[in-house]
Formats: sequence, C-alpha cells, structure tokens
Amino acid sequence: MDGDFKGDFTRDNFDPFKRFSRVLMQQGRVLLDADWNEQVDMLLRYLRTLAGDLIGPFGGPVGGGFEITVPTPPQAGDFTISSGDYYVDGILVEIPPVDEQGQPIPTTYKNQPYNPQPEDLPASGEASRLVYLDVWELQVSFIQDDTIREVALGVNGPDTATRALVVWQVKTLDASGFSDILQRIQGAPDIATKIQAIKDLAVALKARFVPQNRGLLRARAKVDATDTTDVCITPPDALYRGAENQLYRVEIHNGGTAGPSSDTPGTPRTRKGSGTKAPASGGGSLTGATFKWSREDGSVVFPIVNIDGKLITLANLGRDEHLGLEKDDWVEVIDDDYTLQILGNPAVQPGNPTVQPFPLLRVDVVDPLNLTVTLSDAPQIQNPFDATKHPLLRRWDQKPRASKTGGPPDPFDPATGTVNIVESAGESEEDDDWITLEDSVQIQFPHRPDPPHPNDPAAMYRPGDYWLIPARTIIGDVEWPQKPDPAGKLPSVAVSLSPHGVEHHYAPLAGIALANGTVTGNPIPLLLRFKTLVELSNP
Repeated sequence: MDGDFKGDFTRDNFDPFKRFSRVLMQQGRVLLDADWNEQVDMLLRYLRTLAGDLIGPFGGPVGGGFEITVPTPPQAGDFTISSGDYYVDGILVEIPPVDEQGQPIPTTYKNQPYNPQPEDLPASGEASRLVYLDVWELQVSFIQDDTIREVALGVNGPDTATRALVVWQVKTLDASGFSDILQRIQGAPDIATKIQAIKDLAVALKARFVPQNRGLLRARAKVDATDTTDVCITPPDALYRGAENQLYRVEIHNGGTAGPSSDTPGTPRTRKGSGTKAPASGGGSLTGATFKWSREDGSVVFPIVNIDGKLITLANLGRDEHLGLEKDDWVEVIDDDYTLQILGNPAVQPGNPTVQPFPLLRVDVVDPLNLTVTLSDAPQIQNPFDATKHPLLRRWDQKPRASKTGGPPDPFDPATGTVNIVESAGESEEDDDWITLEDSVQIQFPHRPDPPHPNDPAAMYRPGDYWLIPARTIIGDVEWPQKPDPAGKLPSVAVSLSPHGVEHHYAPLAGIALANGTVTGNPIPLLLRFKTLVELSNP
C-alpha cells in the first residue's frame, strides 16, 4: 500500500522484493486483514506492471482521454480536457463521458472532479505552461461515502472495509525550464525521436517533484534480547512496553529539509563528544521539516457536524476511551478540499516551497454531553462550514515532554503541534540520536554523510510521506528489517528505509501558450497513443 491510506490495519505485509505470487488460505486458521490486503497488492502490482510493460510509463488508446484542447469560444484561464482512458505507470485514470444519469460531463481545467481549486493561470502578459497529470491513491471510508456502510449493522454500528480511489489532477507549471525538450519534440524528424523526447520530458518532470533523497527512517524498541521458553510472558529485556499491539505511523507534516541541530544551519546531529553543540533550547527553536505520529495508523477520526470558531461539534467521541479524545490531544481538522489541495501537493523544493499544511490544534475542553470539543484555535478550513466536504477531526498522538538532563532538547514544536526532524550523522546507536515516541518505541532520521546524488545532498522531506512501524507485545519489540551491526556490538541493528508512501505518478499532457490568461494557438500534444488489439487485428 503506497497510497494515502490511514486505516485500522494490523500491518502492511506486502513486499515486492519477496516476489510472492499469491496468498494461500489454510483451513481452521485466523484470517487477518493483512493477508487479504497483501493478496490485493500482489494482484494489483501484477496488473499494473503488465500494463506498464505493454504501454510504457504512460499512454492511452487512440481517441482516448486527457487531450488538451482550446474551447470554442476560448475561455480566459481555462482549457478543455477530453473524456476517456489514460495509463500512468500502469495505473488506469479515466474521465467518463457521461454521469450516472447519462448527462455529458464537461471536464475543463477549472472543472475537475479531484482538483476543486486549481492554480490560476497567469492572467497577464505572455507565458508558456506545461500541462501535466498527477496521479495517486487515496483512501475512502464511510465518512466520505456513506454507501460503504452496511445499514443492517445499525446506523451507528461498526464500519467494515474501506476503499481505494485513484485520484488524478491536471496541473500546470512554468514551461521555461523544459523549453529545450519541448523544442526537440516539435522539431523531431520522426515519431521514434519524438516519443523518446516526450519520455525524456516525463523524466525531467518527475525529477522536478520527486527528490532523489526523500529521507530515511529507522525504528527500534529492543536493543538486546535473551531467550525465554515461556511464550505467555513478555521477555524481561523487551523494551516495547505497550499494553496492546499497535501500528505506528510516522508522517511528515511540514516539508523541506531537516532543521539545524547545531550552530551551522542544516548540519546533522553528531554523536556525543564530537564537538558539535546541541541547540540551546527546544520547543520550536528548530525550523524545517516536522513529523507527527499515531499509534493507530492515523485512523482515529471523528466526523464533524458543525464548526463555530474554536467549538467543534462531532458526530461521536469514539467507541471507547482508548479511541476517544482528551484534553491536550493534538488534532488535525481537514475536509475533502484540504486533502486534495494541500495533502495532495507534496512537491517541496528549495526556493519553491509548496503550501504547507495547516498547524495542528490542541484540544482544550472535551464536553461528552454535547459531543463538542473546544480547540486552541479556530480551524482554517472552509468558511462557511460545508458538510458536503466531509470535514473530520483526526487525532495524532505526539505531545511535548520534559527534556532529559544533559540530553538533547525536546524537538516538539508547539507552533505546529508536530515534532521537528533532527537528523543523526549516520546510523548511530547512541541514545541521544533517537527520538522516543512512547513505550520505548524510537525512531531515527539518519543523514547521508556521502549522498549518492551530488545534486541532491540533503534529504527533502515531503508532506504526507510516511513510515509504518508494527509494535507487538508478544515479542516486546517492533517489526523492522534488521542487518548485522557494523560495529559488532549488537546482534543486529535497524535498517534505514525510504518512505513507504505516498507515491505520486506524473505524465506530461501538453504545452500551451497564454496571452493575458487565454490559451492561444494549438497546444503541443504530449500524449502517447496506442492502437487496441481490436484495431490491430482489423487494420
């Protein structure tokens, strides 16, 4: 699962490097959600790999969708997007020609189903823009689509499975940085040269949005281990002290590079005794990328009935105390537009930062009688309140804590309600290089001292990127890939991993010229088309 999925899952089993082809159920065994989801991921990977191998990185059938044209008469700041199918990295994206009632669906840049507030095109002067497609997967629960819930289980009964939605957005950006490739496309002497130039443009487009180094994370909860023959007792040396199995989610909130941890901006934290000084104080003194975390994979959410300044009326306060709200919890208030416009726009680059997510808010008062909570500030989403956008309140579990005497300061940032990312100099086992979440679950963001990509030496963290960390009481540890300890002091140490998601996929659609906000001339087509098997068999 590499999309934006926050659900009540046990863990994410799927690992493409294991090359498993199917999941085989056995009689009389417990069926877990992880097995079901792994089977779906295996089949989906097969289908999308097959489509990618046959079609290429992107393409669609002759007469298919996503052709960019100029409406008649031309409309200021707008252009037309044709209906039909297209594939990006094997993922099917489609624009249906008609709705459920058989009525035509006019799709334009300003009228997209998953991009309710597209960026305005330049309204004055002459400009050239590259039109491109951004594709990713988003989770949909009964909160966003109440037809998913089975009402036979009760109006307020349990929900069942969630759904995955392929989201696409047509966007534009300044084409001046791609002018040389666009000239190659227009001047290509043959179709093969043109196709290769379009593919080169796609590579440059992806490099614009996907950093070569999106950051690394390690997780641990148990440093040493001793054998025990009693499987009913948590091993005495276990460091995970949680009372329940959990799926921890560490998610980037504010994007960018890691904040400074010494007198030299941008330098990673080094081991004790190295001569590098720690920050003078914590609590928001650092600036840069931040993260938030949840012990429930970010699945603790509460549908919002009304917003009146700081006072939020909720549909419920959770199934029980463990999944409820209490004073001083930090929460995120979002809706459909916020998810699509801000969380769906992770591209953060030096000198060209995206719109950062809103700060989290603190719960000041919980009123169980009236099903309301009072927050530290009024949410910044939608004004006036719009229930059709499915607003919800999501609980996160990070909180400020007292700094250890002689140790590094607390990286918690009260201004955003999140935690500053402080990188270690490398894969260090020193306690001060690890950030404790709770119950001895710790994470570390290792800095690459010798980055393999000289043009991208620093990790560029993207909002929404996440890592999943299963914690299990029976072993008193987290499940995380291990490797031999290079120092030879421990049996094994945690491996550094890139984010588990969210994966965005990009494809160029067209080049357009603008004069005072209106598209002029014919767009430069950048779509790749193929004939279907039926067309090939009937030339």
